[in-house]
Amino acid sequence: RIVTGERFNGHLPGEWADQAACQGAPMSVMFPKGTYGGQRGGKPPDYSVGRYLCATCPVKGLCLDHALEHNERHGMWGGMDPKERDAEKRKRYRAAATARSIERTAARVREIVR
Repeated sequence: RIVTGERFNGHLPGEWADQAACQGAPMSVMFPKGTYGGQRGGKPPDYSVGRYLCATCPVKGLCLDHALEHNERHGMWGGMDPKERDAEKRKRYRAAATARSIERTAARVREIVR
Protein backbone atom coordinates (compact mmCIF):
# COMPACT_ATOMS: atom_id res chain seq x y z
CA ARG A 1 0.00 0.00 0.00
CA ILE A 2 1.19 3.51 -0.62
CA VAL A 3 0.79 5.96 2.21
CA THR A 4 1.19 9.65 1.63
CA GLY A 5 1.38 11.70 4.80
CA GLU A 6 -1.12 10.27 7.21
CA ARG A 7 -3.77 9.08 4.73
CA PHE A 8 -4.32 6.04 2.59
CA ASN A 9 -3.76 7.03 -1.01
CA GLY A 10 -3.70 4.80 -3.98
CA HIS A 11 -2.52 1.30 -4.13
CA LEU A 12 -3.76 -1.26 -1.74
CA PRO A 13 -3.06 -4.52 -3.53
CA GLY A 14 -5.65 -5.83 -5.94
CA GLU A 15 -8.16 -4.33 -8.31
CA TRP A 16 -10.67 -4.18 -5.47
CA ALA A 17 -8.65 -1.54 -3.62
CA ASP A 18 -10.02 1.44 -5.53
CA GLN A 19 -13.46 0.63 -4.13
CA ALA A 20 -12.28 0.34 -0.51
CA ALA A 21 -14.12 2.58 1.94
CA CYS A 22 -10.82 3.38 3.70
CA GLN A 23 -9.24 5.06 0.67
CA GLY A 24 -8.31 8.57 1.77
CA ALA A 25 -9.09 7.89 5.43
CA PRO A 26 -6.58 9.01 8.06
CA MET A 27 -4.04 6.29 8.86
CA SER A 28 -5.02 6.50 12.53
CA VAL A 29 -8.48 5.16 11.64
CA MET A 30 -7.24 1.86 10.22
CA PHE A 31 -3.99 1.67 12.19
CA PRO A 32 -4.82 3.24 15.56
CA LYS A 33 -2.14 3.69 18.17
CA GLY A 34 -2.34 1.50 21.22
CA THR A 35 -0.40 -1.08 23.13
CA TYR A 36 0.19 -4.32 21.31
CA GLY A 37 1.25 -7.52 23.00
CA GLY A 38 -0.79 -7.11 26.18
CA GLN A 39 1.60 -4.89 28.12
CA ARG A 40 0.36 -4.12 31.61
CA GLY A 41 -1.43 -0.85 31.97
CA GLY A 42 -1.49 -0.42 28.22
CA LYS A 43 -4.45 0.79 26.26
CA PRO A 44 -5.59 -1.40 23.35
CA PRO A 45 -6.01 0.26 19.96
CA ASP A 46 -9.46 1.76 19.31
CA TYR A 47 -10.73 0.26 16.06
CA SER A 48 -14.29 1.61 16.34
CA VAL A 49 -14.09 4.11 13.45
CA GLY A 50 -12.26 1.59 11.27
CA ARG A 51 -14.97 -0.99 12.01
CA TYR A 52 -17.60 1.50 10.92
CA LEU A 53 -15.79 2.15 7.63
CA CYS A 54 -15.37 -1.57 7.04
CA ALA A 55 -19.06 -2.20 7.74
CA THR A 56 -19.89 0.11 4.82
CA CYS A 57 -17.19 -1.23 2.50
CA PRO A 58 -18.21 -3.08 -0.68
CA VAL A 59 -14.90 -4.99 -0.83
CA LYS A 60 -14.58 -6.00 2.83
CA GLY A 61 -14.36 -9.72 2.02
CA LEU A 62 -11.61 -9.25 -0.55
CA CYS A 63 -9.71 -7.07 1.89
CA LEU A 64 -9.95 -9.71 4.61
CA ASP A 65 -8.83 -12.42 2.19
CA HIS A 66 -5.80 -10.31 1.26
CA ALA A 67 -4.90 -9.72 4.91
CA LEU A 68 -5.14 -13.42 5.74
CA GLU A 69 -3.17 -14.50 2.66
CA HIS A 70 -0.41 -11.95 3.31
CA ASN A 71 -0.37 -12.31 7.09
CA GLU A 72 -1.05 -8.63 7.77
CA ARG A 73 -0.16 -8.26 11.45
CA HIS A 74 -1.36 -4.73 12.18
CA GLY A 75 -4.38 -2.58 11.58
CA MET A 76 -7.98 -3.11 10.59
CA TRP A 77 -8.43 -5.26 7.48
CA GLY A 78 -11.73 -6.58 6.21
CA GLY A 79 -13.50 -5.48 9.38
CA MET A 80 -11.20 -7.44 11.69
CA ASP A 81 -8.43 -6.40 14.03
CA PRO A 82 -5.27 -8.54 14.37
CA LYS A 83 -6.66 -10.83 17.09
CA GLU A 84 -9.88 -11.39 15.16
CA ARG A 85 -7.92 -12.18 11.99
CA ASP A 86 -5.84 -14.74 13.88
CA ALA A 87 -9.06 -16.42 15.05
CA GLU A 88 -10.51 -16.31 11.52
CA LYS A 89 -7.35 -17.84 10.10
CA ARG A 90 -7.57 -20.73 12.59
CA LYS A 91 -11.27 -21.17 11.78
CA ARG A 92 -10.58 -21.32 8.04
CA TYR A 93 -7.70 -23.76 8.58
CA ARG A 94 -9.93 -26.09 10.61
CA ALA A 95 -12.71 -25.89 8.00
CA ALA A 96 -10.26 -26.73 5.21
CA ALA A 97 -8.81 -29.63 7.23
CA THR A 98 -12.30 -30.98 7.86
CA ALA A 99 -13.16 -30.71 4.16
CA ARG A 100 -9.98 -32.60 3.25
CA SER A 101 -10.79 -35.30 5.78
CA ILE A 102 -14.32 -35.68 4.43
CA GLU A 103 -13.00 -35.94 0.88
CA ARG A 104 -10.46 -38.62 1.88
CA THR A 105 -13.23 -40.60 3.60
CA ALA A 106 -15.51 -40.26 0.59
CA ALA A 107 -12.71 -41.45 -1.70
CA ARG A 108 -12.18 -44.52 0.49
CA VAL A 109 -15.92 -45.28 0.46
CA ARG A 110 -15.98 -44.97 -3.36
CA GLU A 111 -13.08 -47.42 -3.55
CA ILE A 112 -14.87 -49.92 -1.33
CA VAL A 113 -18.17 -49.63 -3.21
CA ARG A 114 -16.59 -50.29 -6.61
